[in-house]
Amino acid sequence: MIEVEEHVMSIVLEEAKNWIEVDKHLPNIDQRVIVRLCHSKVPFGHKDIIMGGRQIREIYPFEDIKVGRYTPDGWVIDPPHPKYDYSPLSNKEKLKEHVNVTHWSIPGDEELEAWDTRFDRMREYDRLELKVDSEHEEEVFRALVCGASLITKYGGDEFQNINSDVRKYYEILCDLQQCIDSNGKGVNVDGRI
Repeated sequence: MIEVEEHVMSIVLEEAKNWIEVDKHLPNIDQRVIVRLCHSKVPFGHKDIIMGGRQIREIYPFEDIKVGRYTPDGWVIDPPHPKYDYSPLSNKEKLKEHVNVTHWSIPGDEELEAWDTRFDRMREYDRLELKVDSEHEEEVFRALVCGASLITKYGGDEFQNINSDVRKYYEILCDLQQCIDSNGKGVNVDGRI
């Protein structure tokens, strides 16, 4: 029987950032930073490979990048937050059980602006509203999220082309999600309609 070597991998940490381990150094209190969240118990998946007669299992944890701050009470995720947060790692500003911040990095101004405006409307409309009764609102929200995710995953070159119809449909689905995040009206995070 071949002994299996396990290696925990990270797609996030492969990004070209100046990652700092939280065990070695923490940011200043309430300083906005890019954080790597990682679930310490449940892996996202794994891949088995044979290398030089050895079996290696690459384990991929649930991980994500968000903007957050280290506070006297621990780590928090910065707003804006979606109305319905489906992240397996956080719920709005709070980290879920068994989730840790393992690394952080100082963000650039563009990264902070992208985070702060991530729920802003993507397209221009004379009027865009979405009204759904409270009994069905989350179901409609989830359908919009799934539709946008499918376009992202399977849209291919059409999705990459910012002038394509596929990209336009994706942006419209995101704008409809934003209507629910802002309680019906298409209001941007800073209050602009």
